Amino acid sequence: MPQEITANKLLSSSPPRLHSLAGDNRCRLIKLVDPQQVPIQPAPSLFVDQEFRSLIPPLDATEYQQLEESIREDGCRDALIIWQGKNIIIDGHHRYDICTKHNIPYRIFEKPFKDKEEAKIWIKKNQIGRRNISPYLKAEYVFDVAEWEEMKGLAKENQGDRGNFVVNSQRSNIQLAHKLSIGEQQASRIIRIHKSPLTKEEEKAKLRTGELGVNTVYKEIKKREEKIERDKQRQELSQIGQQIANTTEVVIQNCDFRSNNGHIPADSIDLIFTDPNYAEDFLDVWQPLAELATRVLKPGAFLLVYSGQTFFPDVLKFLLSSGLEYYWLAGKYHDQGHVSIWAKKVWTQWKPILIFKKPGNSNSHKWFLDMLRMGARTEAKKLDNYGQSSEDAKYFIDKLSEPGDLILDPCCGSGTILAAAKMMGRKVMGFDINNDKCNITLARLAAIND
Repeated sequence: MPQEITANKLLSSSPPRLHSLAGDNRCRLIKLVDPQQVPIQPAPSLFVDQEFRSLIPPLDATEYQQLEESIREDGCRDALIIWQGKNIIIDGHHRYDICTKHNIPYRIFEKPFKDKEEAKIWIKKNQIGRRNISPYLKAEYVFDVAEWEEMKGLAKENQGDRGNFVVNSQRSNIQLAHKLSIGEQQASRIIRIHKSPLTKEEEKAKLRTGELGVNTVYKEIKKREEKIERDKQRQELSQIGQQIANTTEVVIQNCDFRSNNGHIPADSIDLIFTDPNYAEDFLDVWQPLAELATRVLKPGAFLLVYSGQTFFPDVLKFLLSSGLEYYWLAGKYHDQGHVSIWAKKVWTQWKPILIFKKPGNSNSHKWFLDMLRMGARTEAKKLDNYGQSSEDAKYFIDKLSEPGDLILDPCCGSGTILAAAKMMGRKVMGFDINNDKCNITLARLAAIND
C-alpha cells in the first residue's frame, strides 16, 4: 500500500511564499501576500509508493546536498509529477523529501495513468534520459519499455521492432547504442549480459548502481561460457578416450610419475618435454623429475621444462642436483601481453623454458631461437586452463628430436605437447594423475591417427 505523507505545511510565520494547487493538469499559483490575512488552502496529502520510488536511483551524498542547497536557496523550481486522482508521487521524490524537511512550498503537476504498469513505464522512460544512472540500468529500462510497447501494440513502424532489442543482436546493438548515446560494442555487451543465464543477480544489482562496470561483468560471463564449453568438450573426449587402448607408439598412464616410472628402461627416451605446476606446493615435483630424466634419457638427450620465475632458484637447484647439465635458458612471450605476479608486483611478459642435458655425447640438433613468440594458447586452454601452445611444442620437438624418437611428458595434462609430437611423427609416452586428462590425451592422439 502507498505510504501517506503529511502535506507541505504553509501555516507558519515565515515570509510570504508561493504555493500551488493542481487542477486540470495545470499548476495554479497563489501568491501569499500575508499569511495572517489570506486564508490558506492546504495542499493535498501526497503518497509515496515504494515500488515507484525503487525505480528511481537514489542520489549520492554529494548530489543530494547540491539539490538541497539549490532548493533552499532558489525554491523548488520543478513541479512534482502526481498520479491524477490518486495523489501518488510519480517523479520528484527527492525534491519532496527536501521540501517537507525544510517546509518549502512546491508545485504539483497531475498526470493521468490507466494503471500502475503504465505509471511504471512512464517513470522508466523518464529515467532513461537522466545522467545520474548507470548505462546498464538505462538499458534495462529501454528493454522494459520496448517490451511493454510491443505488447500494447504501441511501437511505431518507423522506429523498427523495439521489442527485439534483446533478440535481434546486430540491430539491437545499433538501436541501444543510439538510444543511450554509447558505443555499439558496449551496447552489445550490455545485451549479452542481460540475456545470459550466467549473469548473477548480485552482478546485475551492482551494475545498476554502477558499483560494477559492464566490461568487468562481460569478461566474467565469457570465462563462465568458456568453462562450460571446455567442460563439455573434455567430457566428450574423455568418453572417447575410455575406449582407446595404448599401442606401441602411444602409451598414456594414469599415475604419478614419481612412484610409477620403474618400467621405463634406462637410456631409452629421446626427449623429455613437460609443463609441471609452478606453485610452491608443487616444488616437490622437480627433484623426482630431475632423477627421472637422469635415468631414462639417452646420453646427450635433452630435458625441456616450462617454469615460472617466482621459485626459479629452487627449480635450478633441484634440476642440477641429480647430474643433469645446464644447457640453455629459452622462453616464450605471453600471448596475452603480460601476467601479473601479485606477490612481487611484477608484470611478466615471458615464461622461461629450461633446457638441461644428460651428460654424454650430444645428439646433433638444429639451430633454434631461444625466445619464441608463437601461437596463442587458445586451443589448448579449451581443454586445460594451464595448457601451452602446441606451436611452441612443435618448434622445440622439431629442433631437438627426430621422427621416430620417443618423447616423454611426465605431467602431460590434456596432451598438448604429446599431440604436437604425434603430429610430427614421434612416438609418445605420458603420465598424469587425472584420469579424465589421460582419456582426453588418448582421444586427441587417436584423432591425429584418424
